[in-house]
Amino acid sequence: MSFITGQYTLTYDGYSLGQADNGFETEEPGMSGEKITGDNLGPYATQDGVYLPGDYFLSFTSLEYNAAGIRRLLSQPYVAQNATGTLITPGVSGVAGLPGQLWSSLAKVLVLTKVNQGVLNATPLVTRTCHAAILAPNFPIRYLMSPRHRKVPIRFQLLPTTVSNVLRYWTDLEA
Repeated sequence: MSFITGQYTLTYDGYSLGQADNGFETEEPGMSGEKITGDNLGPYATQDGVYLPGDYFLSFTSLEYNAAGIRRLLSQPYVAQNATGTLITPGVSGVAGLPGQLWSSLAKVLVLTKVNQGVLNATPLVTRTCHAAILAPNFPIRYLMSPRHRKVPIRFQLLPTTVSNVLRYWTDLEA
């Protein structure tokens, strides 16, 4: 039996997003669904149900507002790039993004990598690769404009992607 624990680093689109205040939280939808009711047993009696998929999220609070990856993420979250990484439409921080963009066209690879601290334990090293992540819609990015330490809450929504002929939100690689 193995389990995931320990310190992690996170990269988004190949850029480090710095340190996390209190780790990374993955939010899975759990077992959600819709009841099937009918008139034969009364309007509120459950006869069966249908499991329905839900949304997956990854959240954390960054401790390093000035990390290059955070600046890139916050200043141009909705700017499209071509295959070579060249900006198709230049974006400017504080200016609205491109309307009508598919989320999947803006999604980037997000990688969580466990840091081996040289401590003996039974936990394998784990790399979790989220193949398509975007800044979560309707989640406000807040950052402090002050000489105090800047903590930036970030929430990503994970989108499903076909990997090795299986529709996945992420893949884990154990060492």
